[in-house]
Amino acid sequence: MDMKRSKLFAILLLICFSTLSVYAQNDEARRHWVRAETALKMGLLQDAVNEYKEAIVLDSTNGSFYYNLALVQEKMGTSETFSEAIKNYKEYLRLIYFKRKM
Repeated sequence: MDMKRSKLFAILLLICFSTLSVYAQNDEARRHWVRAETALKMGLLQDAVNEYKEAIVLDSTNGSFYYNLALVQEKMGTSETFSEAIKNYKEYLRLIYFKRKM
């Protein structure tokens, strides 16, 4: 019986630590989002793009990161950034669609 309890305890600890890791990751993604918003307000569009991309690396399920990135890329106005904006708008729509299905 003690072996089963030990295994159960180990599994519960693993779940707790993995959950904490996700929360820490999301906090870091939010920090990048705040930096992106600040850069945008300062007119530093490329810095904003870089920060949104970092946020997406840390939390690729947050549709608003893709949406905001696409807005900035569209605002930059080059054919390359416009093309990237379209991809990010599509990803935003895909994420929103799947969240509504759940």
